[in-house]
Amino acid sequence: QELPHWLPGFLARYPQVALELSADDQLVDVVGGGFDLALRIAPSLPDSQLVARELARCPRILVAAPAYLARYGLPRQVADLQNHTLLAFNPVAAMSPWQLHGPRAAIVSVEAGQRLRVDATPALYAAVLAGMGISLFTALTVQEDLRAGRLIRVLPSWHGGTRCYFALYPHARALAPKVRALVDHLAAHYAAASGAAG
Repeated sequence: QELPHWLPGFLARYPQVALELSADDQLVDVVGGGFDLALRIAPSLPDSQLVARELARCPRILVAAPAYLARYGLPRQVADLQNHTLLAFNPVAAMSPWQLHGPRAAIVSVEAGQRLRVDATPALYAAVLAGMGISLFTALTVQEDLRAGRLIRVLPSWHGGTRCYFALYPHARALAPKVRALVDHLAAHYAAASGAAG
């Protein structure tokens, strides 16, 4: 969902650079897979030999399409979620509940994904836009949809924890100029996007 916001600008700015892009929600072995760079969204990163540059951090927020909310109503409190269809991103076989953070440091565990859970973010995004239920996305992922009215934030005083955007690459000293240019482009893009979201 975010590629259209930064990829065309990078390719236009560097017409001599050719990219080979792998879009996958599964973790990849950056070194073993021969990747120059990985973009990862996670609460934190495990220790590794990779260089990690933090590009942005933002909350995961609850969103739904206007059509879904018109049909099923807008939840007014977190307990209302039990009466709604909650669409879950689950890249692994075991389901894990959402940990929602609310006012006064409250944390509530909510079961999600009983009717639909997917292991690919684009499929989840399409399902939410189609009005199939409520889900969690990073605020940066859906900020344009919120502005345009394609999605509506649900329970704005609650969020699903913070996620960080990281650029990962093997060695800073051996970083190819084209990879460094892409990392710098991503950093500038997410700095601007974070400022716009704030």
